[in-house]
Amino acid sequence: MEDVAGRLPGHGLYVLPTMDRIGRLLKKNGDTANLDGVVQRCGIALSRRFLDGLGLAKRAGVVRRGLREAEALLQAGHKPLLILAANIATHSRQKFEGVVHRYAVDEWVELLDSVRLGAACGWSESVVLAVNDPGLERRLRVDAFRWQTFHRKVDA
Repeated sequence: MEDVAGRLPGHGLYVLPTMDRIGRLLKKNGDTANLDGVVQRCGIALSRRFLDGLGLAKRAGVVRRGLREAEALLQAGHKPLLILAANIATHSRQKFEGVVHRYAVDEWVELLDSVRLGAACGWSESVVLAVNDPGLERRLRVDAFRWQTFHRKVDA
């Protein structure tokens, strides 16, 4: 069973799922036939959890869309979570990096594509989003970290 929220009862240990760890576990148990299905289910569940959190933030009214609105939050002294679509254009990435450098933002998340990020908020494509609520920001950071960890290739 996939526990993407990290809430199942246990002994206080939560192992971050990665494709490699899941593969090793299934090979160890002799169940390699299910590998693709389990990996796909985990990837979908992690994406869905992040996008659900983003939709929740939108309904709470704490999501800003676009580089200008994100920069306005930074200029006002806020420290929002900046979310960048993985399919951002080179020119837009350069603008984003300029803003990040100007306001000394040391951390942002880059994942999924602009269509999925926008759809989670009920918009068309959205390349840059800013979430300005500490609680939702924390949840989205954790979910983004789990998503990125899952999709990272690990050699061991």
